Amino acid sequence: MNQAVFVGRLCRDMSLRKIGEDHRVLNNTIAINRPHRDRNGETVTDYIPIVVWDHLADLLHNNVQKGSQISVSGLMQSRNYVNKEGLTVYVVECLVTEVTLIDRKNKVAEDKTVAGTKPSPTEVATQAHAVTSA
Repeated sequence: MNQAVFVGRLCRDMSLRKIGEDHRVLNNTIAINRPHRDRNGETVTDYIPIVVWDHLADLLHNNVQKGSQISVSGLMQSRNYVNKEGLTVYVVECLVTEVTLIDRKNKVAEDKTVAGTKPSPTEVATQAHAVTSA
């Protein structure tokens, strides 16, 4: 079974890329603080690369920004490519299939909306179709 769940903060603003006519992709990293500290009392943080496709990419692009807290679940995948210097680069990343928005970039604006029209502060979106790795 290949299933991963992470809760953390986005390390960069969203940058949506179009792939062909029908697909969109976001690559980002989430920072996750470990529950324990190191020998010097410093917080230890892990950085997990994430890949988000199509409607989930649209959701993140429109609703979060650098520093926003999200929860993602998906598959861990590994891949490699040759960079411009001719070196093989190996990557392990989370291919996201579900997103929960914990913090939203427009939260202050939403709090000023008319009661009953404000969306729920936590939204869950599940990817409806299978995603294949590039």
